[in-house]
Amino acid sequence: MSDTLGWAFYPRFCFHLAPTANVWCFLRIWDLFTLQQRDGFEGEGLYFYRNLPIKWVRIVGVVVAIDTFAGLRAFTIDDSSGACIEAIVSSPKPDESSSDKNVASAALAGPLAQSTALFADIDVGSVMDVKGALTTFRDTRQLKVEKMAMVRGTAEELKLWAKRNAFRGDVLDKYWALSDKTVRKCRQDAQRSEAEAERKRQRLEAASVRRNASSLAKGHSLFSRANRPTVTKTVTVVETAASDCPAPKYTFCPDDKLLDLVVSSTSLRTISEAPSTVVYNASHTVTVVTTVTDTATICSLPTLTSVEPQTEGVLNTELGEPGQPTQNPLLTEVIPTLSSLRSLTSVVSATTSETTATTESASSALKKVGPISETASAPFPASNSTFAAATGSATGASGNSLQPTGSGRSTSLGSISISLNATSLTTASASSTSSSLAISSNATESVTSTKLTQEDLPSTDMVLDNIFAAPIDIKPLPRQFSSRPDHPVPRTGIQTKGPLQTNKFYSNLFLGNQRDPVFTYPYSVSWVDGTGVSGSYGIACSHVDAKQRVFGPPQFDVPASYFINPIGIHSMIISAKELGKGTKLTVDSMTASSIRAHLSSSDSSEPIISFPLVQGMAYITAEYNGATPLLQTGVFFRNMTRSTQKPKKDVTRYTFVLEDGTTWRVYGHKTKGDDLDLQVVNNGVAMSAKPFYGTIHVAKEATTSDSDAESKLLDQGAGVYPTTMKLSGNVNGAAGSYAFNFEKAGHQEGELLMFALPHHVQSFDKTTQDQQAKGVSLMTPTKGRAALVQGTKWNMVEPSMPVQLGFEPYDAKKGSVSKLSGSAKSTIKAAASKEILQDMIAATDLDSMYFSGKALAKYALMLYVINDMLGETKLAQTGLGQLKVAFARFADNKQKFPLVHETAWGGVVSTGAYKTGQALEDFGNTYYNDHHFHYGYHILTAALIGHLDKTWVGKNKDYVNMLVRDTSNPSGKDALFPEWRSFDWYHGHSWATGLYASLDGKNQESSSEDMMHAYALKMWGKVSRNAPLEARANLQLAITARSVQQYYLYEKDNTIQPGDFIGNKVAGILFENKIHHTTFFGNQIEFIQGIHMLPILPVTTVARTSKFVEEEWEAFFSKGRLESIDSGWKSILLGSYATIAPKEVFEVLSDKKFDSKWLDGGISLTWLLAYSAALGGL
Repeated sequence: MSDTLGWAFYPRFCFHLAPTANVWCFLRIWDLFTLQQRDGFEGEGLYFYRNLPIKWVRIVGVVVAIDTFAGLRAFTIDDSSGACIEAIVSSPKPDESSSDKNVASAALAGPLAQSTALFADIDVGSVMDVKGALTTFRDTRQLKVEKMAMVRGTAEELKLWAKRNAFRGDVLDKYWALSDKTVRKCRQDAQRSEAEAERKRQRLEAASVRRNASSLAKGHSLFSRANRPTVTKTVTVVETAASDCPAPKYTFCPDDKLLDLVVSSTSLRTISEAPSTVVYNASHTVTVVTTVTDTATICSLPTLTSVEPQTEGVLNTELGEPGQPTQNPLLTEVIPTLSSLRSLTSVVSATTSETTATTESASSALKKVGPISETASAPFPASNSTFAAATGSATGASGNSLQPTGSGRSTSLGSISISLNATSLTTASASSTSSSLAISSNATESVTSTKLTQEDLPSTDMVLDNIFAAPIDIKPLPRQFSSRPDHPVPRTGIQTKGPLQTNKFYSNLFLGNQRDPVFTYPYSVSWVDGTGVSGSYGIACSHVDAKQRVFGPPQFDVPASYFINPIGIHSMIISAKELGKGTKLTVDSMTASSIRAHLSSSDSSEPIISFPLVQGMAYITAEYNGATPLLQTGVFFRNMTRSTQKPKKDVTRYTFVLEDGTTWRVYGHKTKGDDLDLQVVNNGVAMSAKPFYGTIHVAKEATTSDSDAESKLLDQGAGVYPTTMKLSGNVNGAAGSYAFNFEKAGHQEGELLMFALPHHVQSFDKTTQDQQAKGVSLMTPTKGRAALVQGTKWNMVEPSMPVQLGFEPYDAKKGSVSKLSGSAKSTIKAAASKEILQDMIAATDLDSMYFSGKALAKYALMLYVINDMLGETKLAQTGLGQLKVAFARFADNKQKFPLVHETAWGGVVSTGAYKTGQALEDFGNTYYNDHHFHYGYHILTAALIGHLDKTWVGKNKDYVNMLVRDTSNPSGKDALFPEWRSFDWYHGHSWATGLYASLDGKNQESSSEDMMHAYALKMWGKVSRNAPLEARANLQLAITARSVQQYYLYEKDNTIQPGDFIGNKVAGILFENKIHHTTFFGNQIEFIQGIHMLPILPVTTVARTSKFVEEEWEAFFSKGRLESIDSGWKSILLGSYATIAPKEVFEVLSDKKFDSKWLDGGISLTWLLAYSAALGGL
């Protein structure tokens, strides 16, 4: 049978075949309220998603309320999907056994419930993973809890989100269909089930009596069937190059029927630092020897030794995913054993690279050789090198260690790095270079020049015409950073080659199921892919007005804890008659601000529709080359009208009014052939009678503008569309400007129309202000109203960049302040003398780039205070040596999870996820999450060390520049990294989300760490004498401060965000589609506000105005409320408060009662004391 929507509804006896049977169905809370109930299943706790039966569900969300009643507790859970649900936990009840059930009931029975204790340790703000049975109480859905666990940290929560998205894509979004033959078989099985069940029960009872008697007679009463282990027929044996395979034994209980075991061996790629690592792939079947005794059956598997070598290089990946080829050749031609592995060796060759004016370097390579004697010998360096000195030979055993002749130094062959110390003298007419061989990780020195350049000028006097023209660098990465061609995230549908964008607005087009929305602002688009009411295979166009927003419940005495824009409203869908079930979505032309998406009817066919997507576009444009246009809707058409008069040559206009009252314009611009001729088929479909050559443009009419003026604007802009945007900019002292240069295509008549965000409009120059279409605007999801602007170029001005900002404490109004009284110095020195004794090397030896970076920056700032503000240079030197060693661990790439340059996407990532298999290892660094946070701390540390020791800069410049290139490469000339991975020049701030699909688009939590990253770039640019980098960072800081003050930090007169939300004072987490006043790691108020404060730096006051800080303090922390906070967050809150009450904060910090546990891991008492004292003039 079928329901009204056409889903085949199967009888109860087929339910056990459903992919939702006997599993925890991971859903959003909103989805729980959309599940349907059907006649005949009342009271059974069965619900249906389409034709899928669902009983057991799983959700993850934050506890927003707890109610206790007699015998139960009700936890109200909110997951930001637009709905909340009560999770009910009952008191323990006696075990109630039930009789055998039929096949369908058993399939939906679910796992046993966990203990029904009242979970007294759960409080409001806890993030919970809840599993249970869905019920209905007084017409309201509830969740009867079977299992509930607290989510420990952001990484775990993000992992659960990924599982939820995967369940939707893999199960819910796929059509469940059974063949007639399968249904007939299920019916026959059901008819026989009762009789068979009874016969089976009788057999089991009789067998149990016999078996128990036999077991007791043999003295093995514990071997009853209920206690026996499960036996599998297939055994997989893992064999690696590192050891011989052992001989495992398998023991079975007596009286069991012996089963033939099929045993296969599949090797895994051995991961080793030594270049003699051997990788191979083998699979074969061996004989299993069985021995039967009185008490057991023992199956012995012999040692596997008959593996044949694989010389084609078809191997498993290091992630252990079978069947995946590697591009690396084998290093040997034999299969090693434990005893023979030491006889393998490899040859190291060193060759000079291209010589530059500043440095020379040499690269090493591996050559394949066969087994040789235990003592290996290799040239050192290679004979084709041109080194002036240190030529010799090297010998060593085991292929792991080489000892240079005539030297007492030993180095690991797996991590050896050969580079050249180069000194150069550049003159106006010629240059000369001399070099000598050295073993080091990163040894380069700067060029010395007699010519005065922009690098020699202070920021206030700097004049640069095009700060985006030159790359930071284009040379290969330092030798200690290896490359690999693979990445855990596939590049689905991507046709572009070279470094790829990972954190941009369009990532959902190639991540996950490719169906999540892409937010171009003010519109969003998404691939329908046969889902939804329309069942279309085209691209849906959506726009949400403010009245459609959903607001979360009150929290912290603020009316709304979040607001979200509904997803899945497919107002207009652009498609073609030729698209169907086999439709494929591909993308190319990926830039920092644009992408092209293509729809093809199959894998092998050419695209029939292309969509150029650019941030801020006024129309959603589709390019047709002979396909038959199909316009569909998920909202339904109320009426369609065709204009009798063309707005311009070869352009046809249609107006669609939808059932939700919105009005959409559709323009067809033909480039050849016939005009666009649409005919309404039904209230969901309008189709062209003929193939179409040209472009179709869809735009929503604004409801707040002059309709005639808007109509004229949309008509004149019809047929003209953007293809991408090029960025340009310049600085002149403290004044900076930047321009969006839009490239356009399409009709030759008319001006390009684009939408600008509020922070753009605020900074428009006079010319661009005159291009603005007064009164025409559309609401954006999270950034207020977007204004319509005509023209292909926007000029924006930042007149007061923070060019005077340095390392010393900084007041946005007064400027830099560093003067300290003798009394203040004495107090600060006392703290510094204790903190400098900490073991910096051990404290920074962490398995996280983020936490190690925070610790490094903490010590660097502390040393700056000691050296520059206290004048205690000798004391500073005692710690600087430690800090250099600690930093060198990362510069040499010898940390716990070294970095690697992966070329699949193009970037430097942690090897954490490669080694552990956990996608969210170190907050997802391997997947490009939070790179600007992680690397920003390391870059800031480098700037501070370089300030304290200028000779250190040249030796570490390539490493630090590598981190800068990864997050902030300004040029397409850099072949290793994409442009502007993190910073979004359209939105005016960075996005932290990497390669993760997300229904609500990209997000960023910490606005203050975004500022920290730009500040780190500025200071590294200054210290390393890179004027364009420093200038770009100054401009970034000014733009970020402007956007943050509008979209992240809310003074009470903020007009951008909804009135019910601005009382939260900070965003919490800003998504492209929602803002939620929370954090990924907890819901305490100090977490939420504090994540937009840390780290406390000189740059803190650039975005956080004194007015804002005072309002936030009064709202959440005044009147003694700070005293209740007993963690490191207290120091962060005090650091923020020091910007308006520095004397009071200094008194608290210098009080003997101040506990060191109140210090955050990224801040020292030394710096906090100096910061508050300097700001307070103490």
